[in-house]
Amino acid sequence: MEKKAELLYNNRKTDGGRPNEDQRYIRAVNACAGKVELMTAEGDCLNLKSRLCQYIALTQMFEDRRVEGIELVVSEPGDLGKLLPYIDAE
Repeated sequence: MEKKAELLYNNRKTDGGRPNEDQRYIRAVNACAGKVELMTAEGDCLNLKSRLCQYIALTQMFEDRRVEGIELVVSEPGDLGKLLPYIDAE
């Protein structure tokens, strides 16, 4: 199942030890049963369950705050519901 999406991130610090938006997103990705991949406009495929790919993706998103022209691909349809709170889809 493919979902074109624009991911939005809030670059806030953690508050009193509570996870920030970015940490909650990573936890949601890791909780998914299937594959979660980010397809970039350049044609790169990032496995968001990989720590290295998470770092690359989040670094870019922190820099731009809004990323356009990407596709979020989940292999299990039920996983999309876990990620929707972090997605502003067009």
